[in-house]
Amino acid sequence: TVVRRPFLGEVVERATAEQYYNGFDCQKIGWRHKMPIQWNKAPTYIREKYLDMFYEYRNSSTGPGSLHTTKMNIDQALKFILSVNKKTCKNYRKEDLILHGDVSFGAEEFFANEAKMALRLANFISAFLQISDPKEVYSGKRVADKPLSEDQMMGETLAMVMGDSKIWAAGTYWERLWQW
Repeated sequence: TVVRRPFLGEVVERATAEQYYNGFDCQKIGWRHKMPIQWNKAPTYIREKYLDMFYEYRNSSTGPGSLHTTKMNIDQALKFILSVNKKTCKNYRKEDLILHGDVSFGAEEFFANEAKMALRLANFISAFLQISDPKEVYSGKRVADKPLSEDQMMGETLAMVMGDSKIWAAGTYWERLWQW
């Protein structure tokens, strides 16, 4: 049997120009991407059923009133927010230009553990890079620590993101040509 799997992105990215052009043989396998179904308009009774369940889409407020409803129609709210600029903001009251603050209220306490995780990762990488010396010679059987590779640092960052569902993104930045 022939197993057709794509090449790992890391292998392709690290390849030299010669390896890239001569070493990877990507043959067509005959699969095509296409739309799975043909979209049709829903019948009237299904449309009415969903409009009854989500009434904010039937009688939606427009303009600044869209931000002050109990069940917000997000489409109308975004249209209003994106329509405000330095020329049109003078047409609205001050209360209409202030967004609800409930999203960020208590964010410091809510994300305290995530901030500590990021700080621990930064301190670990910084301390390890400052303390470990791969050229150091020890007596006995002890071997010097190897420096952290880019893959290991990205793995630590990915572990932090995968370990907590509140963390959606993280980044680790370093100088590529940095020497001790």
